[in-house]
Amino acid sequence: MTNETTLVLKRSEPIDFIVTETAMEKGTICKLSGPRGVAANAGTGDVIAGIARREKIAGDGRTRLSIFTGPGDIFRMTAAAGPTIAAGSIVAVSGPRGVAPSAADGDVFAGILAREKIASDGRTQVPVFIDGVFDCTFTGTVVPQGSQVSISGPNILKIFTAGDSEDGVAFGKLLETTTAVSLEVNQVQIGR
Repeated sequence: MTNETTLVLKRSEPIDFIVTETAMEKGTICKLSGPRGVAANAGTGDVIAGIARREKIAGDGRTRLSIFTGPGDIFRMTAAAGPTIAAGSIVAVSGPRGVAPSAADGDVFAGILAREKIASDGRTQVPVFIDGVFDCTFTGTVVPQGSQVSISGPNILKIFTAGDSEDGVAFGKLLETTTAVSLEVNQVQIGR
């Protein structure tokens, strides 16, 4: 199956969510849709629930779908063959089962790249952590410990603000207080 997100390392059990009668491929990055419901990710502004464990066939009568939500799971996701992406980079959702380097405020967080992706090496599959504790770079503002965080730009995070809540882009919690240093590295607990 092309562009399928596949499980590389399983450390948790999937959780059942409610789905509609529409078709969804195994490995689809799913967004939250109503109470305990999921649907295929559509892009910016989606609140990501996790990764579909199996295929959902349209009209099969099933109303539940198992979703991998972490903790500790690593998935192989699709990335464009062109760009170089360093190991440990923040990647954003790109299409229904793909990732790209984080680029701007409002990007939907997909995970942390587990291994370097070298430019034009022909590989289109990359391993991605969907949760865990990671060192991340913050913009030059004071952010208190325990604050929710979101993407600010290429590999840079910021405090999640009220204006961001419509985008559904908060994805983690700061484990240390940042200072007003220009760019500062701090630990972040990411997860669904």
